This record gives sequence, C-alpha cells and structure tokens, in this order.
Amino acid sequence: MIARQTGATTIHLVAHSTGGRLLSKALEEMARDGDIKTVRFHQVVFAAADVDADDFRTQYAPAIAKLSQRITLYVSSADRALLASQKLRQYPRAGEAGPNLLVMDGVDTIDVSPV
Repeated sequence: MIARQTGATTIHLVAHSTGGRLLSKALEEMARDGDIKTVRFHQVVFAAADVDADDFRTQYAPAIAKLSQRITLYVSSADRALLASQKLRQYPRAGEAGPNLLVMDGVDTIDVSPV
C-alpha cells in the first residue's frame, strides 16, 4: 500500500524489542500467503528483538529472506526491555548477545552491547 500510494521504490522496516515479534509474524504470514511476488523490502532491521531465538532461526528468518534483500539483527546484553523479557521467558531471545548470540546464514548479526 505504501509503495503504491507514495511511489516509493525502496522500503526499509525497523522493529525494536516486542515490535520484532509482531514484525516477524506479519512478514512470515505475508510470505506464507504468497505476497512474495508483490512485496520486496530492501532492509529489515531488528533491534534487541524480543523473539524466541529458535523460532527466529527456523521459522521467521527464512520467510523474511523471501521478502527482503537484507536482514540485520542488532543484539545487546544491555537493552533494558530485553533484560526484562528474559526474566519472564526462560529461553534465548533473538536479540540477546553473549552465549546465546544468534548467528546464521542470511542474517547480519551485530553486537552493540559496548555502545
């Protein structure tokens, strides 16, 4: 809709924390429903994504790769929203740095913890 109404030829998507979960699910649904032919995003960026790391690796990233030219995952061991989520959910999050750092083909992972 945005491309059609504005004439935009390049669209980037950025999500932080829980927004990463919503964006992942929406893009996975778009890929599953066959919107691949009509939509192609340039850059999809996740900042401290509060998304189950296994779900991101096996389900979301492969679907998002069909809809975008590039996926970037910024991870941090100091993001407050992600730290709060980690206390509630006892499994690795895609936005975590440290021992659970998510590294996979097709996704640029950047640890911004020192920043």
